[in-house]
Amino acid sequence: MIVLFLCVLTVCAYFDIKTRKIPIAALLLLIVVSLLRVLVEGMPDLLSFMMCGTVVFVCTILKKAVGKADVVCIMCAFLMFDASTAAKGLFMACMLAFLSGLAYYKGKARGEELPFVPFLLLALLFSLH
Repeated sequence: MIVLFLCVLTVCAYFDIKTRKIPIAALLLLIVVSLLRVLVEGMPDLLSFMMCGTVVFVCTILKKAVGKADVVCIMCAFLMFDASTAAKGLFMACMLAFLSGLAYYKGKARGEELPFVPFLLLALLFSLH
């Protein structure tokens, strides 16, 4: 189930890099895979559920900084993995995006956005040990 999730997240990351938009079909497939995991194996833990809600709350406050598709991908990661793995992945993704943004925008105008889902994918792969 995790391999299928990572494959769908890879497709989302590809579209996020190429077009800065993730197709609804890919997001729906990501949600379905996450919910299937919850139905088959049960809810990961209460902490994951609470952290998922916290991420959604923070992202609604930062409306312009985080895209809606990014929020969906983060929520699905918290449903798919246990709290520690998802939190490590989210933290690493934020750090990778921050450092890449510093390097990318050095001396450039800051009008262009960086895609976040590729950083999330890479960080989740690293945090799976």
